Amino acid sequence: MRSSKISPTPRDRTGGFTLAAVLVVMAAILLLTVGLLALVGIERKTARSYVDVKRAEWMAESGMEDFRVKLRNLTDNDEYLVISQEDDDPTDAAKVEGGKDRLEYLYVARPQGGGDSVDYQVTPLFSTADITEDVTDLKELQGVSTLRDEETADFETLPWADEARVNWVEVENDDDEVVGRYAYWVEDLQGRVNLDGGGDDWDTDALTRNQWPFPAPGVPVNVDGPGIEMNLNVLDPAVADAEEPSDLGDRLVDGRPLMVSPKSTLAGAGFLPPLVRDEVTGRLSDESADAVERGVTPKAMPYEERPVIPHAPGIQESMAGRPKLNLNELLAQSTDSAIQAFKGQIEDSLPEFEKRAGGFPDDYLGTLAAGALDYADADSAPIIKAGVRGLDANPLLSEIFMQIHFRGLKLTDSRKSLLWTIKVYAELWNMTNQRVTGNARISYENGLSTSGIGSLPQGQRFDDPRLLDNPDRTTHTLTKEGGRYWSLPIPIDLQPDQYVTNNFVTVDYEIDVGPRYGPGSVFIDEFTLFEELGAAGMSLRWNEEEIDRVDKIIRYSVSGEGEKSDLNFEATVPRYVTKAAIPGHSYGQYRDFVDNMGDPRISYYLRSQRWALGLNAYPGNASPNRRNVRRWSIYDKDGPNKSTVYGRVLPSEWPDGGHNSQVGTWSISGDDSVEPTSAKMIGTLPALEEGTAPQRISNAGRFYSATELGRVFDPVMWEPSYGKDKAQATSSLLAGSITEDRWPRVNTTSTASSEYGGGTTLCIGNPENPAFNNPSQHAARLLDLFHAGNPRAQDRDDYEGPLVTIDGKININTASRDALRVVAAGLLGQDKQLSRVVRTSHRGAPYMMPTVGNIEMGVPTDQKAADIVADAIIDARPITSAYDLARVEQKGYNHPDDAAQEQDGHELFGNRNLYELGPKIEWSDAAAEELFARMYESTTVRSRNFRVWVVGQALAPKGRDSTSKPRVLAESRKVFTVFADPGERTPEGEIDIHQYRPTIVNENDF
Repeated sequence: MRSSKISPTPRDRTGGFTLAAVLVVMAAILLLTVGLLALVGIERKTARSYVDVKRAEWMAESGMEDFRVKLRNLTDNDEYLVISQEDDDPTDAAKVEGGKDRLEYLYVARPQGGGDSVDYQVTPLFSTADITEDVTDLKELQGVSTLRDEETADFETLPWADEARVNWVEVENDDDEVVGRYAYWVEDLQGRVNLDGGGDDWDTDALTRNQWPFPAPGVPVNVDGPGIEMNLNVLDPAVADAEEPSDLGDRLVDGRPLMVSPKSTLAGAGFLPPLVRDEVTGRLSDESADAVERGVTPKAMPYEERPVIPHAPGIQESMAGRPKLNLNELLAQSTDSAIQAFKGQIEDSLPEFEKRAGGFPDDYLGTLAAGALDYADADSAPIIKAGVRGLDANPLLSEIFMQIHFRGLKLTDSRKSLLWTIKVYAELWNMTNQRVTGNARISYENGLSTSGIGSLPQGQRFDDPRLLDNPDRTTHTLTKEGGRYWSLPIPIDLQPDQYVTNNFVTVDYEIDVGPRYGPGSVFIDEFTLFEELGAAGMSLRWNEEEIDRVDKIIRYSVSGEGEKSDLNFEATVPRYVTKAAIPGHSYGQYRDFVDNMGDPRISYYLRSQRWALGLNAYPGNASPNRRNVRRWSIYDKDGPNKSTVYGRVLPSEWPDGGHNSQVGTWSISGDDSVEPTSAKMIGTLPALEEGTAPQRISNAGRFYSATELGRVFDPVMWEPSYGKDKAQATSSLLAGSITEDRWPRVNTTSTASSEYGGGTTLCIGNPENPAFNNPSQHAARLLDLFHAGNPRAQDRDDYEGPLVTIDGKININTASRDALRVVAAGLLGQDKQLSRVVRTSHRGAPYMMPTVGNIEMGVPTDQKAADIVADAIIDARPITSAYDLARVEQKGYNHPDDAAQEQDGHELFGNRNLYELGPKIEWSDAAAEELFARMYESTTVRSRNFRVWVVGQALAPKGRDSTSKPRVLAESRKVFTVFADPGERTPEGEIDIHQYRPTIVNENDF
């Protein structure tokens, strides 16, 4: 066994304890002298007892001072962790089946290193030999029993737990005789629910946390309210699922003025004596009182902390320990500066992170930065820079139409001409949850040409300046800017998730084909229009900024052998041909599609040289002013074609989930002459539903939580698992399991591609794409690099500054099961359309989707609400970073409908399989990530509030080499509440180690 015996002036390894111990000894001598003088004439035995008692008290105070110096040296920065370990060799009382809990012992772990080499210097926060253990895996920390001497101090602290068993620290006099000793055990008060929590305005009955549209579910809305959101009623064991009424929360809040120390909590909450305690378990028989006693502290002092990048696998060692970047500070900078700072933080810390991009053609990290800034800034203008494009409250190109009207042959006295009217329509989709207003323009790019007719030479395009700039040949309102022709602006006003189709371009052509009679006259019977594959595209200007582009569009059919192209015309027969396409959906020629999910956020980046945006039959498969659906011919309500992925755009199938808006009813009869904006095509539209928009935008002018980065569109581009196997592509989503109708995430076997993408935001709080589920690329790693200041602050300097306030947050590494349950429990409130699938068949209009019904849903349930969360976190501890928290798994749990029965465990956060409804849940990305945000914002990985249980003993003097047992003359037992107050920090936010000293907040005997 290691020895814990030390000199009369116990020394910390830094020497910090020497002066304090000398002062204690000097004070003892002074008091002893005064005491002896005062005792002149009093019976000698009484005098000796007085001195012994005082000496025992001094021993206890020396133990307190020993701990305080140790605490100061171990907590003088913002990088340390406070973790706990259960006693691996408990006393007999804790070994009794159904007996007392095993006692937890605290350690401070100071991390160092990074990348592939991270280790921890771990020091016990209880009396033992001055030992620091170096470990690389905190789960493999040596057991508590290995630190004990043969003779231990055994004393009761928490009545429901095993006795504390710690080492004695011996103190000698000047004659090298052992004259006293002390021992201490430490409890983490931040492992309990803090009733102070930073405010007075509690809503103890709130079953739902921050609700939509407030963007951050884990932080308080009310600046006068508690520092974190929690439902205290969950402490009541009678409240099985946090849905039954209880007055416990109100009693705890109302009784706070009476709670001056942890021991006064029960009385303040109205639990009056006699309180009966079970003799075996040590717990109070009143279950509510027991939960309060074990899980609540009346006051844990708030403090400021500088968020720093953790020393963790995957993070470069050169960046570990440096300050996180404040996202609100970035918002206050110029756009260029903010983007570069955001990128630089990731590049320097996680050099492998940008490999997530796959086939993404532009600046991936810059695009994420622009998306983050656009999400939160106060304006609605997207950031557009070279290689960088954000997404703000603006529309995108959703469906496009070109109507070609050949009006026939015009004959005059001497000339003959061919007449066309070409109209271009664009459907704009407001994918965001914000109202969108502005002016829209589109580019007119028409790559059609003929084989050479009269004044239209072979290969001359219909958008050729020689035509568009010649008023004798064309009539239009286009303006030429930057080498392209642009429509006039059209005012647009769109509610969230609303679509609108407009006729942006009308061009009348009169193409002279020669003399009507005589020399040079040409007989025209039939002719064909041609277009090079993907020769033209379309761009969208929003408030005069070009924000969206479809790079290449197919506007002709590929004819089979012996078939005529639908762009064959007879000179004397007027006719219409209308072409349609859905950006972000199917690319390539007929029967050779690359099928995507129809997310227009990705269409800007689909620039493959092999594929162009495929056409969509008109009018039968067009769906103007509504969610894009290819109608009956390839996607009907229950027919065999319902599983064709190119037949629909269903956000509920996208990797991040979402909701499908209804499509209403409309007529598909008629011909190509029907305009997309006609009443016949528009038909009856359904009412807009609040909460169906796929893209969440805050525009609050600030971040309230770094977890809001999970709303940023992630333009990763990888080939889906079924690739271009068309037979599998048309059946994989629905034919196999109707309840698992999701586009696949990026798997470890996926290959980078320039042809696939869409449907995903950063996975911060839901299961990460398997290919990125590693320490260097997981999206949750961004929370280890960025923070959002103080969410409750109204002063810009506070929420843009380098510090955050820890007020009511619990230490996730030491928290009791009850404390974790209180933080986790509560209904999800970030999704207005939270639903369950009640009918799996895809009904026809007005739905054209599976039938769903609204539900209320809380955290994953096992037997009680939040139990599964608390147990999974406890099993995963210690947790050192946001990445660790995001990867918490529920071991040994499989939903009955889960096909992967052999898999032992599932990621906890955002996993539908951990809920009773399982895959039948239909939720938005914000709802899936809500629980994680709640836990992240309500917890910390370190502590500064402790309760120290100290026993001091005065001993009859004996030599250190004596083998006789110590004779105890007097004993003092004290419990101290200690706050490791970091105090006023330096201008850089660091702790001033010259001023830093933990303080005693409360002292009692026990």
